[in-house]
Amino acid sequence: MMNARMALLAGAALAVLAIQPAMAQTTGWYTGLAGGAAWTGDTKIRNAPGGPAAVEHDAGPAVAGKVGYGFGDVRVEGELGYRQNDGKGANNVDISTWSTFANVLYDFSGMGNFVPYVGFGVGLQNIGAEGTVSGARFDDSSWAPSVQGIIGANYTLSDNWLVGADYRYITGARAKFDSNTAGVDGKSSNQNHVVMLGVTYRFGAPAPAPKPQPAVAAPPPPPPPPPAAPAVQAPPPPPPPARLPETYVVFFAFDKSDISPVASQVLDRAIADFRATGSTRIVIEGHTDRSGKDAYNQKLSERRAKSVADYLTAKGIGGPAIQTAGFGETRPRVPTADGERNDENRRAEIFLRK
Repeated sequence: MMNARMALLAGAALAVLAIQPAMAQTTGWYTGLAGGAAWTGDTKIRNAPGGPAAVEHDAGPAVAGKVGYGFGDVRVEGELGYRQNDGKGANNVDISTWSTFANVLYDFSGMGNFVPYVGFGVGLQNIGAEGTVSGARFDDSSWAPSVQGIIGANYTLSDNWLVGADYRYITGARAKFDSNTAGVDGKSSNQNHVVMLGVTYRFGAPAPAPKPQPAVAAPPPPPPPPPAAPAVQAPPPPPPPARLPETYVVFFAFDKSDISPVASQVLDRAIADFRATGSTRIVIEGHTDRSGKDAYNQKLSERRAKSVADYLTAKGIGGPAIQTAGFGETRPRVPTADGERNDENRRAEIFLRK
């Protein structure tokens, strides 16, 4: 019976997909309805008067509604569904399930109007049991956290309408049912297979393309303007003023006064600007952070200023043009507590002077 239902659903899906449509938009809000068939595992009955029992269930109807939003190939949606699986045999317990899922789906676009997709959902199911097993009456329901995997395909009928078919495997925690007989209870398998056909409506279809307008003859071109008088040669603009000197900052490692490769690039730019702007003096001020003793930091700041001066001298800047000073930890670039290290305070600042 299950194979016959599957064949019927597959045949219906193929018949619908044979229609020739146009592509639909893939971004925006959508809603849809689906219906099909569901199969569920056995319900286990514990401490039944006739001994433990496993209640089998027939395939039953399944319906679901959804509202979602598409982000190109990725969609997110909320889903509400209902399934009914009647018991069969002497132990007749019917299972009814309300489910709500939050789904994330991925569309494999690029195949024209046929769009396969896969998805994953998490949610809750309210699984109810109603019936009798060996004289014990069940009429109970409980919630069970659940997950589902989805594989399916949609086919575009128009800018707004799609039809599709999918298969879902739903599983999760088992739901427990109590009966009217003390000590007799049951548990659902919460192992479900669902096949459904559905329709989807996408909101906000693109506006139709404008109809082509009849061609209108272009007016004749205007007559050419009279020849312009020869232009008077304007004097060349004055040269831009020399760029004002700027401040250059180089940083040092903790308790170090060595010139790093990054610092050398900054100093080379300062040397080039010194020569280009006609500056006559270079003032170098060394600084430390506040992590050491005052006297030691004063000496370290002077060593850092001297390291910069030695680099400039080695690059051809005359010694008389260089002035150095060390300020220890007295002029922090970033205010900190005494004894605190800070990368930006371990520095030397270079000023170009006219």
